[in-house]
Amino acid sequence: MVGKGFFYLFVFAAAVGLPYFASEWTKSSKSSDPTAPSVADGGQSPAVATGNAHSPASLPNLAPSTSPHPTAPPLVDYTEALRFDVTPQWIFSRWPRVTAGLPIGDLQGYRVPLVTGVREYDLAGALTYFFDAQQRCREIRVRGTVGDPSKLAALATGPFRMQRRVPDDPATLLFQSRWNGKPTSELTIRPQRVVESATPHSRYEVELRLAASK
Repeated sequence: MVGKGFFYLFVFAAAVGLPYFASEWTKSSKSSDPTAPSVADGGQSPAVATGNAHSPASLPNLAPSTSPHPTAPPLVDYTEALRFDVTPQWIFSRWPRVTAGLPIGDLQGYRVPLVTGVREYDLAGALTYFFDAQQRCREIRVRGTVGDPSKLAALATGPFRMQRRVPDDPATLLFQSRWNGKPTSELTIRPQRVVESATPHSRYEVELRLAASK
């Protein structure tokens, strides 16, 4: 018998994430490149590095999915999803459905549904890993929704070493890391046009682009 925790996760994924996944899977990968309480600016850094937040030593668990429901999106937390030491083979073993062959320049993308949990700071959306010809992950993109963006803001200014920027839109929260004056990694968070109390997990729209260090 499926436990109540998994049942709630599956209902949440279906209600919040799956409509978004379906629309994302029908698109090409031409997404724009261009969280949330006040967060102090982090230190200056040219790009997101594959430091402790992504290293196999600090995150050893790259296990395949063991979900009791073989077609449900697996529960993948932030630290497992947002890392560069992944391979296409691991992606195929971790998710029951993968959209492959999504090119951006010289990179090839693999898109999967992402559900990090059932709390309001958890994220539901589409996650895409982009690999170079040597099968190294060079870029990660996420588009989705979140109820409370504070955890994303902390990740942006912490392990991803972004700085808070002032965008043209006062309703938008923007974090960036730059190199030679150009954004390399970026997080944008915008409130939904209509926020309903019945859907507390989707108050904000999220776009995240992370670039691996050279």
